[in-house]
Amino acid sequence: MTLSLDINSFESFIDRWLEKAEAIQLSQDDLASYFDKFFTLFVVYNKLYMEATFKMWQDGRLKLPEPGKNNFPDTNAATRYLLKFLDPKIIIQNLTSTINTNSAINNLMDILENGSFYVLLKAPDMVGDRQADEILLKKMTSCDEKKKAEAILEFIHAIRCNTFHGSKSYSQDQIEVLAPCIKILEKLIPMLREELISNPTHH
Repeated sequence: MTLSLDINSFESFIDRWLEKAEAIQLSQDDLASYFDKFFTLFVVYNKLYMEATFKMWQDGRLKLPEPGKNNFPDTNAATRYLLKFLDPKIIIQNLTSTINTNSAINNLMDILENGSFYVLLKAPDMVGDRQADEILLKKMTSCDEKKKAEAILEFIHAIRCNTFHGSKSYSQDQIEVLAPCIKILEKLIPMLREELISNPTHH
């Protein structure tokens, strides 16, 4: 269901899941709390970028495969398509406007730079791809705001795929990866929600 069909249902869904996320108290001694918060926030984020994709398709800004021909383009919707909906400059300005989220971005760059945790994995055996991570780092450190924003979105989506599909074993050091992703999602979600609600149609 697209946003334009039932805005009340949409708002109720978002509010309910945000309440669940807010109720999760993070603890350095509880790895599960970080996974729970990350996944709960990602449910909201997933709903929002799907709605943004459908909205751009509806108003002609985006061409999608014919229904039934392919699955929903989740990776593109979470990264490239989202940057068509939200101005990359606005994303970067908002994420770097507070110490909390700016620090989170630096944490992502540190993770990519030190190579202690592989972010992008090679299929089908899902082993770490150091070269791909280095390319992602180059984008994230770029002065080009679109490249930087896309790299941040790619990082978060990759962590979701790695953890959700069980490609990573569970260990305490994953907190250092999940914590900054959570901070960034908490900033991205209201930005995306506001844009969807305040601009229901585009011409």
